[in-house]
Amino acid sequence: MNSKLEKRYMLWQSSQQPLVKEAVVNGFTVVSQQKRGLKGITGRDGSEIVPPVYDDVVTDGQSEICGLCFDGKTALAEIATGKLLTGFDYDSIIFRTDNHTIEIVKGEGHGLFDTVSRKVEVAAKDQYVSLGNGGNITWSYTEREGYTFHNTATGKKIVAGNNIEECFDQTHGHIFGIFDGKVSVINDDGLSDDATYRHIVASLNGRIELSNHDRRLHVVADIYGNVL
Repeated sequence: MNSKLEKRYMLWQSSQQPLVKEAVVNGFTVVSQQKRGLKGITGRDGSEIVPPVYDDVVTDGQSEICGLCFDGKTALAEIATGKLLTGFDYDSIIFRTDNHTIEIVKGEGHGLFDTVSRKVEVAAKDQYVSLGNGGNITWSYTEREGYTFHNTATGKKIVAGNNIEECFDQTHGHIFGIFDGKVSVINDDGLSDDATYRHIVASLNGRIELSNHDRRLHVVADIYGNVL
């Protein structure tokens, strides 16, 4: 424990300040010192998991991961054990609605932490990172590395590359264009066979309209790229 955190802990123990319940997350309780407001986490039986010495404990009410804030920086930790998963490296964190990824922010850099694999999948070093989820696939985009796709449930990297021109979220998969002028889709198994149509014209009710302007062809495909 950091020396400043140790000092906070000793002061709290000597003062015997009562703890105030702030929130309950998956059966665990975020608590704070009554006077100083420093926060920690207790277990279902009231036992101490994270000592109440942090400036804030950030949760989304569902994830098994929380943010511990100290001196203007945030680290990620397991709620059930208090184990630190990162250092106090980040200026802020953003919980995503898919509950499997957390966006990490460091200065102007953005990255991606996977709550399943319990590790940083995309380092917070790009000025722009876009994150998306469609069913079983989570994708991220950085100017440096292009698109990276992960299995949402396992965190396993499926495919990555900067030759992918554009990515479109779908309910059950991802349609994206690549520079060689073909349209393809990614799912749990990786890349499907390429289609012969260059442009995605529209998306409606799970169907995609594809076109090839050179040949003036228009077709309608499902979300897996199969022509209907």
